[in-house]
Amino acid sequence: MKKIIDLALSDRVYDELRTALTEGRFRPGDRLIIDRLAAELGVSQTPVREAMKHLVAAGVLDARPNHSIVVPILSPEQYQEVADLRCALEGMAAARAIQSGSRQELKSLSSLQEKMDVARDRSDYATVLQLNRRFHFGIVEAARMPLLMHMVETLWMRSGPLMPLLENRGVYAKSSTRHPHRQFLRAFKAGAPEKGEQAMVTDIRNGTRIILAALQDLQARDSHSETG
Repeated sequence: MKKIIDLALSDRVYDELRTALTEGRFRPGDRLIIDRLAAELGVSQTPVREAMKHLVAAGVLDARPNHSIVVPILSPEQYQEVADLRCALEGMAAARAIQSGSRQELKSLSSLQEKMDVARDRSDYATVLQLNRRFHFGIVEAARMPLLMHMVETLWMRSGPLMPLLENRGVYAKSSTRHPHRQFLRAFKAGAPEKGEQAMVTDIRNGTRIILAALQDLQARDSHSETG
């Protein structure tokens, strides 16, 4: 007989870990300590252990031979694959959101972008990352495609820990009316799904170029230190 656990509690822990990963609150290489997370979340170790098992099974976290659980360190090639899939799926979601979304959803997305601009202008990058996640996921929700949402969430859990690299490279330095988010909102208002898709793909590709450059720099530095 398997031990009965509180599945609802395990699901809530999973949701919290998923959000932390997608918002960049965990960094590549971070070791996740079960008892520490349990104390932080105010739960026993069992639901944390169960949630982490699901994340390992999904390929979001890595289980090491010493029984530790860590956030994977993606290679440039692995990150490029994630980014390509995001372009395909989130581009599709952007077009579908414009076709299926409501005025209220447009208003909500516009509000998120306004808050993001304010946070960016005051250099509150943690808030920018949180709002950026909510903006992208709000578009996927407006697309009315639950299976696509599940796939996008998995990709974001893989790529989220690398999002702070955008902050380090000055991407969030200032707001701009030319930002792809603004272009998407204009496409949504105009009912132009193709332009909305293009804006979303541009947004992802812009960030991908910067993150790949940072990953390649880190890779070169590691290679130099190993041979030096």
